[in-house]
Amino acid sequence: MWKGLMDLSGEERMEMGSSMFDSAREMILASLPDGLSESERKRALYERTYGETLPQACWDWLRRM
Repeated sequence: MWKGLMDLSGEERMEMGSSMFDSAREMILASLPDGLSESERKRALYERTYGETLPQACWDWLRRM
């Protein structure tokens, strides 16, 4: 499998990784509870994607949007 991936061009590997990230993002968004504000959805998406709490400065910025 590794060799097969390495046989792809850098552009093809990038497209594959981007597609996988987009799919994971959609699954995470679909799993979030209803009724969250847009900024709460963004915060939850960040925390589930990166496994860490969104820094307070970022949260403050999102709430102002």
